[in-house]
Amino acid sequence: QKLYYVPKGKLSKGEYEPEPQLEEEEEPKKEEKPVKQEKMYYFSRSKDNKWLSTFNVANPFKYNGMEYPTVEHAFHAQKVADEDPMVETYRIALSTNVDDVLKPNEAKKFGGRASFKENDFTLRDDWNSVRLKIMEEIEREYYMANKELIDKLIETEEKLLIHKGSGIDDYWGVKGDDDKGENNHGKILMKLREEFKNA
Repeated sequence: QKLYYVPKGKLSKGEYEPEPQLEEEEEPKKEEKPVKQEKMYYFSRSKDNKWLSTFNVANPFKYNGMEYPTVEHAFHAQKVADEDPMVETYRIALSTNVDDVLKPNEAKKFGGRASFKENDFTLRDDWNSVRLKIMEEIEREYYMANKELIDKLIETEEKLLIHKGSGIDDYWGVKGDDDKGENNHGKILMKLREEFKNA
């Protein structure tokens, strides 16, 4: 309720501070729901997806100079220590260089602990640290010898390949209703799928 007088010289006509613009409130961004990746399960007795298994019989392939009928055979053949006097005999037994080629389940048994103990085979010292790399190399050679399976693998697109079934451990695959496990074999296949897509 007080009056203030401003001298004319202090007035500046036609100039004023622009009214502050109210910032428009941004609409809250809608959170995008993650796309659920489709799962594709497989193991040696899968009805439709057995071809992804290490037991699958396709064209034989070579690894480290020896020919094998399946990934399972080639993988177990690498377990014995190089200095073991039986190393050559052991690897030949798992190869295609024998009259009576072992079936995949027999190859798994032959490369198992009981067989090593019974036959006095020596497991290589570094097996646990190199087995993942060896499996990847073997799978790559297997697919390179079976080009039609490369196409089939690429056709699985972005599906999550999960190794699960009877007798599958949680290192190479997963177990239980909640799919707990490392699924290392599935991861190798998905890695190769990307590699082949970009080749």
